[in-house]
Amino acid sequence: MAIDLWNEDGSFGGIGPEFEPDWLFTDRQKALQADLIELSRTTLRPNAIESDEGYIFPRKNFEALAELGVLSLNVPQSLGGMGENHVATAMVVETIARYGCPSTAMCFVMHSAAVAAGMLRHHDNAAIQDLMTRLDKECLVGTLSLSDPATGSHVWFLLSSSAERDGEGYKLSKKASWTTSGGYADWYIAQTTSPDYGGNYADFSTWLV
Repeated sequence: MAIDLWNEDGSFGGIGPEFEPDWLFTDRQKALQADLIELSRTTLRPNAIESDEGYIFPRKNFEALAELGVLSLNVPQSLGGMGENHVATAMVVETIARYGCPSTAMCFVMHSAAVAAGMLRHHDNAAIQDLMTRLDKECLVGTLSLSDPATGSHVWFLLSSSAERDGEGYKLSKKASWTTSGGYADWYIAQTTSPDYGGNYADFSTWLV
């Protein structure tokens, strides 16, 4: 069903109580949602019970999602991903949380955010490009590590984290109030002050770890 949310003068017309988000889904997104609902019934939900009872990171659920190609949901098709949009991301998260496993959905949110952060700088970065092509093949779960302690979650105020040059590379010291999937993720997007920040906390760097 097609729905026009805009008035003739270009203003937003709003939505009524009859609105259903899936009216805006493409056929491929609808098919993906159906696959996710079935996967939730057969795999994600049973694994959620095991994870909750055993305090286990939902790695099995990510392996199942990787088989669907969902870990590269927003990766461009030129790099082997689905090339989907933010609508698809919201749909995938809601579907996993509603029908399968809320914990997996939360971890997937942070994985998707890490993918988005990586894609922002992938154009001239061979390491990021290589990583994005392997997300589903190797079930590589990503996450963000941003907010330093005692900063009120201000991700741009990296009071406790730093980086220094170490030969041809860098040595990071990262302290975060929390890192979803910490210790279980395969790769991280982390922020620290830049190696030569000189006390200027506005001078910070983002790292692929």
